[in-house]
Amino acid sequence: MARRTKIRIIPLIILFVIVAFVVVTGIRMATLDTSLSITNTYEFPVLPELSDLSDANFGQQAVAIDGKIVYSKNNIGAPVMPIASTVKTILALSVMEKKPFNLGEKGETLSISGTDYADYTSYVAANGSTTPVKIGEVYSEYDVLSLVLMASSNNMADTLARWAFGSIEDYHNFALEMLAGWGITDVKFGADASGYDPATTGSAESLALISQKLMTQPVLAEIVGRKDYNAENVGAISNTNKLLGIDKISGVKTGFNGDGYSGYCLASSFLEPFSSVDGNSETKNHIITVALLGAPTRNDSFASSQAIVEKTQSIYQPVELIKIGDDIGFYDAWWIDKTSIVTEENASMLGYSGQETFASLEMNSASKNSTDTITGSLNLQIADEQKTIQVRTAEPIKTSPDLWERFLRVFGWER
Repeated sequence: MARRTKIRIIPLIILFVIVAFVVVTGIRMATLDTSLSITNTYEFPVLPELSDLSDANFGQQAVAIDGKIVYSKNNIGAPVMPIASTVKTILALSVMEKKPFNLGEKGETLSISGTDYADYTSYVAANGSTTPVKIGEVYSEYDVLSLVLMASSNNMADTLARWAFGSIEDYHNFALEMLAGWGITDVKFGADASGYDPATTGSAESLALISQKLMTQPVLAEIVGRKDYNAENVGAISNTNKLLGIDKISGVKTGFNGDGYSGYCLASSFLEPFSSVDGNSETKNHIITVALLGAPTRNDSFASSQAIVEKTQSIYQPVELIKIGDDIGFYDAWWIDKTSIVTEENASMLGYSGQETFASLEMNSASKNSTDTITGSLNLQIADEQKTIQVRTAEPIKTSPDLWERFLRVFGWER
């Protein structure tokens, strides 16, 4: 009897082993990791270095792009120096903060007072830049701003400051608070609003940033970009900035207040739109400003500023980020061959060394148990500029393993 019982137990043991094997194998098959692994291998190309932009051995020079200083050179050792009539850019920005109006409008009106006329005669006696005025003459805000920014009128600068703020001192207080809000704290004012007083000082870096602000203000950008204008009570005036229209230069302001003080000063600006590799134009213009202080002659100020503009333009060019078909990542899993992710379009962006860059790869969800090409996007960012590039797998991908592959995997199989 005992022998017959043992014979009956053996099949039960075999059955138990088989069942256990099936259960354990099934559990292991069900709990296998079947996720598709995505790896992003994209790396930004080396961005151009904005260095050695100026050969000038006088004063200070600075370049700003989109509100950030990208180059600075100081040949005098001191942090600040007289900035002369370039300070009128601060006056114009302050007035547009205090008494704003829209592009195409003339703003409010002001009339010439006895104090304004006395100012005019004082500047004439001191051989300053002036606009002849008469007591009682009426000017629009736009025309006074044009006389200040284009013709660099000293007496009209003081007139504008008193009209908008009540006094030169109140204007200075307002302007300093405005500048501090922009992070600019090294500008100091002399006795006037015109910059004729050499006690009005600042740095090329601050002037470049202030010019950036001006070029984002539509009314002021229009004024400084004009070569000529017909002003009320005055007639035709010409812009003192003789670089306008050269190398896309569209502003900003000249300055000079006497040998031994500031020398010649100049703030220039230009817009840098760019076309991508495939010829599609971007909508955003990048504002670039160049500030130069302390040139020994007017010709030096123009020539050196133009040279900096040209060199900046030659370096600050669109960088090719990607070409169609570039391999920028891959899918990997134990049941498939490693499969490349490739781009479907070209892409380029403006950028320079030192800017923050970011790249992220996002792939669309794939249906389980399918064999499809998976699409997605590569998101690229340089500073605050972003670009999205469409991508896809180089070939269809089997999104999940079949039962046989799962079974083999339990015992160590890998494709």
